[in-house]
Amino acid sequence: MRAIYIEEDLVVGEKFHLKGEKVHHLNNVLRVKTGEEVLVINGRGQAFKTQIFEIKKREVILECFSEQVKKERTYSIDIGVAQVKKEAMDQILKSACELGVGHISILETTHSQRYKINEERMNKHLISAIEQSNNYILPSVDFLALTEIDFSKYDNIYLFSTREVKGDIKEKLTSNEKNLILIGPEAGFSTQELIQLEKLSQIKLINLPTPILRAPTAMNCAVGYLLSRYSRES
Repeated sequence: MRAIYIEEDLVVGEKFHLKGEKVHHLNNVLRVKTGEEVLVINGRGQAFKTQIFEIKKREVILECFSEQVKKERTYSIDIGVAQVKKEAMDQILKSACELGVGHISILETTHSQRYKINEERMNKHLISAIEQSNNYILPSVDFLALTEIDFSKYDNIYLFSTREVKGDIKEKLTSNEKNLILIGPEAGFSTQELIQLEKLSQIKLINLPTPILRAPTAMNCAVGYLLSRYSRES
């Protein structure tokens, strides 16, 4: 089902008058028709099934006929990613949404890129990604220095490395474990940063038999690596 993001909660049995950019998207991109069903997600775990009641040039009227409450995720994966070039950063944000990442920390590191991120543009990418993937939950984002991360709240911290594997890599993860994946910049974490990270008690160094990965590819690979370790019963 086609999905759109609307921040407001809809009311079952009532009509919602949609205006602005979403009207253009529905009319000219998705080319919806009267009577067609559209899933409305609010980014906070709820979704509303609606039907196109009327289409106007600058307004689409939706009629809400049921509400769905999405179950909470059965996994907890956050990412801390060094600020990389704009195109790569965009790819990471979109993929993180589609993979169900809960929180994204964009990190200032020794070798990270230095430019001001346009937060409005960033949010548009995030919203577009949850609409495309029918993800009910919009990930939260913050901007931190690597040293400002509260590592104590995580059970497992994963760092993909060219060094030998360190730490107990569990065969299965449980739903109550909080996991953090760290992704470095194009030039990698500095030697001093790696020394400090490897001192963390929860750190797991993972060495995969791949060539050097770009940050977006590394993030996708890392999240997939963890998802494969969740049992279907968790």
